[in-house]
Amino acid sequence: YQLAMDLAVKREDRTGLDLFATAQSNLGTLFYEIGDMANAEGTLQSTLSLAPHFGGAVLNLAHLWNLQGKHVEVVGLIDPMILYGHGSGFTAMGHIYQERAIALCAYGIDEEANKSFDKATMIDIDISPGICR
Repeated sequence: YQLAMDLAVKREDRTGLDLFATAQSNLGTLFYEIGDMANAEGTLQSTLSLAPHFGGAVLNLAHLWNLQGKHVEVVGLIDPMILYGHGSGFTAMGHIYQERAIALCAYGIDEEANKSFDKATMIDIDISPGICR
């Protein structure tokens, strides 16, 4: 993490920011994996303050928020990424749509949730089909 931060400061191009965002997002994921949800959330939000549409941080924060029942926040995080095409090139867009579907389903927006589930499985065949009833 410190090495990525040092490299980011030394570089004046986008690569430095990407290196730092990757390291910070990975740190947030590690916090999540050890059960430190407060630090996971804070670190992922910090990543997004630097790189607002950084795919890994969006996905991991959306997943965390869905687990915490913060479904409105999930949709608010993901929809701009989808609407403005900020996720193009992000290899886990299927999982982004899956997290969106889970959030919408929790609020009973079944038809839109099912569309997101369908989109998730079209993008990534490894995602199990979901249905919101």
